[in-house]
Amino acid sequence: MMDVGRHPNITLLTLSEVKELTGEPGNFTARVLQHARYVEVDKCTACDDCTAVCPVETDNEFELGLSKRKAIFKAFPQAVPSAFSISRIGHPPCRVACPAGVNAQGYIALIRAGKYKEALELERSANPFASVCGRVCNHPCESECVRGDVDEPIAIASLKRFCADFGSYPLEQKEPTGEKVGSFHGAYHSFDYRESLWMRTLITLHHSVLRSKPTRELVKILVWIVCEMIFALFLLPPVPTMK
Repeated sequence: MMDVGRHPNITLLTLSEVKELTGEPGNFTARVLQHARYVEVDKCTACDDCTAVCPVETDNEFELGLSKRKAIFKAFPQAVPSAFSISRIGHPPCRVACPAGVNAQGYIALIRAGKYKEALELERSANPFASVCGRVCNHPCESECVRGDVDEPIAIASLKRFCADFGSYPLEQKEPTGEKVGSFHGAYHSFDYRESLWMRTLITLHHSVLRSKPTRELVKILVWIVCEMIFALFLLPPVPTMK
């Protein structure tokens, strides 16, 4: 294995599996899936300091589960390349906090790599309204961002808006199913604005109060919504419903 890693004419693909093999002898085409290491091989010196501070333990596959290892690990001492990798289990706090379950960590990594189209596709796989939510979402993901323990949370909502505004993307055309679609936010032309406020209040109470601890910021949001409802109920004229 060491000789293979040093050979100039061999490209070693680690953490990979062959998904498809097509062609004929002498002219094969392979489709390979390479799993993320989450560690930059060129910068890792295999000093093993990371395992001392890693709080997560799991079964050691190399020893058939007879011992434990840390979430960041090297498979075995003679592994090639001599670099650590991270086993990701579950979802990051930002994704758990998102009501839509958007993979914020994933599309931010794609934006960092300059893959804006792929970032938007990943965002829209869970939330088709990326451009809208990049502007109006109260971004609970940023409140749970662990980067805030170091300095400041990542501007997830702004990055979402950026990747949505950066490039154009065609909407997928589908045959009508005959089912009706309703919209709560910005539903001025769908139903009475007052009804929209009530629905938005219920949604905010569900996602904020029932899933989060009461905070000063949450109280400010609820007070603002109540004031907006009072303004709509007593000062705004009724809006005719469009059929």
